[in-house]
Amino acid sequence: SNLSMIVFFSDSSYNFEFSYKDFVPGETVTTSWRAEVRDKTKDARAIISFMDRRGNDTTIVIEYHAVSLAIRPEKYDFGMLKIGETKETTFWAINKTKDQDVIIDKFQLKFANANFEILDLAPRFLIPKNDSLKFRVRFTAKEEGEFQDSILMEDTCYNTASAFVKAAVGEPIIWVTDIAFGDLTIGTTLTKDANIRNTGSVDLTITGYSGPTESVYIPQLAGISEQNPLIIKPNAPPWVFNVSFTPTEERQYPDAIIFSSDAVREDSICVLSGRGIKAELVATSLEWPRLRINRPAFPKGPYSHPDLGIVLTNHGSQEVNVTGLKLQKGNINDPAFIFDRNALL
Repeated sequence: SNLSMIVFFSDSSYNFEFSYKDFVPGETVTTSWRAEVRDKTKDARAIISFMDRRGNDTTIVIEYHAVSLAIRPEKYDFGMLKIGETKETTFWAINKTKDQDVIIDKFQLKFANANFEILDLAPRFLIPKNDSLKFRVRFTAKEEGEFQDSILMEDTCYNTASAFVKAAVGEPIIWVTDIAFGDLTIGTTLTKDANIRNTGSVDLTITGYSGPTESVYIPQLAGISEQNPLIIKPNAPPWVFNVSFTPTEERQYPDAIIFSSDAVREDSICVLSGRGIKAELVATSLEWPRLRINRPAFPKGPYSHPDLGIVLTNHGSQEVNVTGLKLQKGNINDPAFIFDRNALL
């Protein structure tokens, strides 16, 4: 019997384009038709019925299962790393297709110079249906900056999947202030502060220090070590420490404290400087020869001294302020000496 009707069930079909060549119902024996998937990346179904004039009919169902690929996670941020550090993370290459294996013949990074590296999988491999393969991506921090790349995967039928990766690289920058104690009298102690700043973009880790070599300097830095590092955040308030200076000799004391850290610049040295000085006052003595005593019947004196007075000399390296005179206890017959006793303290 000849064709009478062709029906495309659009309500039950999806992602298919259907067409056929016009025919004369009841007269045309055969005709041509076409069913084409609109989007090959998505599943599709077509339901079509063919009927003749005798009431016979045939219904066909055409199903298309698209290859579905994915990379998980779709995005990954390696975060902030220091120059020289490496970091790895796990990804999965996934074949979500339920009824067929896929051959991946393109598996690569979009850029070749972004410091990312794919590990574990070759550029060409097979993923079984409804299965996945694990691989790693490594980032190596070689220079300061922000980096990004894409992992690209494509099968032999040009089905694709991708994932985005990014990372940032920074460095710590150490700044240590110096301490100048100036002139200080031998035996006295002066304490001053210094500070350490991190003007970089990542944490500064200080694992120790060396110096000072002179015992006259005592820094308050106990506890900093490889096991107990000092960590200073980027642009955090300065970390303050103090150093005491107690000179024991009359001389200059050049020295330094050198900090060990993961910073390669700028200044990790606290320069110490100070000078020990003396305050040394010397008074001349006056001595008279044997002289006759003063008696009412035989008055004698007073006897002046050829030197005319006591001379004070500063033999030290520091200025001396004389604030007065004081008689030493235990003097013998001190009223025999005539001077301005109102100046005594």
